[in-house]
Amino acid sequence: MSVTCLHTRDYTRIAYQLGHELGHFYIDPHDTNWLIESVCTALSLQCLTALSSTWATSPPFPNWRSYAPSFREYREAAVNRALQETRLGPHDAIAVWVRCSLPHVVRSPSFSRQHEVLCAEVIATLMADHRAACSALTRLGMASHAHGNTDFAVWRGIVSKDEASLVDAIGEVFAHAFDDGTESNRPQPWPC
Repeated sequence: MSVTCLHTRDYTRIAYQLGHELGHFYIDPHDTNWLIESVCTALSLQCLTALSSTWATSPPFPNWRSYAPSFREYREAAVNRALQETRLGPHDAIAVWVRCSLPHVVRSPSFSRQHEVLCAEVIATLMADHRAACSALTRLGMASHAHGNTDFAVWRGIVSKDEASLVDAIGEVFAHAFDDGTESNRPQPWPC
């Protein structure tokens, strides 16, 4: 675990980095690929949202209440920076990019931190929509292989029935980027 900003009082950066690193521990500290990195970043984004809400009403110290919007602003700035640096334009362009460009990007050395943030924004939305199923993330590492792929059929097979909705939602959006020609990761037809 490497949190590089602990020497500062920039609570937004601390929360973002710590949320990401704890995500690795939550998922599986031994495996990583672009999806795992993106899920860890999504956990960071969710952490910032939660801290913004919590500190607005119950900050650790009353005089820190005014800092609450900073967490939301940090999240928004991270996503906006990713949109700008990838030249994607409006926020709704992320879904089109995931469908049409992500498979090429993840197979090339051009997958960057900014691409990770874009994937994380989509995953964070799915996590919010399937909040009760987020414990499925603890088994993502078990479905990820040493060669960098995530097998969604394996992942779905090791989660409970209640957790499957999140796995299915993430798979529906991202499995096509892992398509290796096998049936388990075959994408649905996506118009680009």
